[in-house]
Amino acid sequence: AGALISNQIGAGEQRCLFKTCGMTLKLTYAILIPLLIILCLFPEPVLRAFTDSPSLIAASVNSVYVMASSTLIMAPSFILFNAVSGTGNTKAGFIMEMISLAVYTAVIYYGIIRLKPDVALCWFSEHVYGVTLIILAWWYLKSGKWRGKKV
Repeated sequence: AGALISNQIGAGEQRCLFKTCGMTLKLTYAILIPLLIILCLFPEPVLRAFTDSPSLIAASVNSVYVMASSTLIMAPSFILFNAVSGTGNTKAGFIMEMISLAVYTAVIYYGIIRLKPDVALCWFSEHVYGVTLIILAWWYLKSGKWRGKKV
């Protein structure tokens, strides 16, 4: 995504930024969704590749479902974040990453360390990180502040 966006900007095709992000996401989901469906339909055989312990496999199934849903959120967040990097404004990308990590760390501290929920629920912190990054990257790209920026 970053290379494609950078190439488009260099070619003067900035208007295609969101279309390129959308096409990249469609290609990503075309690969991810079938794999995630298989993972969610058959989590036990996949988990057996990592452990032979029936109790550990049974305890891990809910975490697999949460991580699979997290993957669906992380895909657009990384695509949009890489599009920000593709604009050449690494400072904006750095700030977005720091804000996302601060929110993520706060959620981990309060939601996991203080509340001590079930492991599957702990993995929802990944959703918070992904959504925060999506919001920040979308806002930056939509604002157009990257247009004509000299970096």
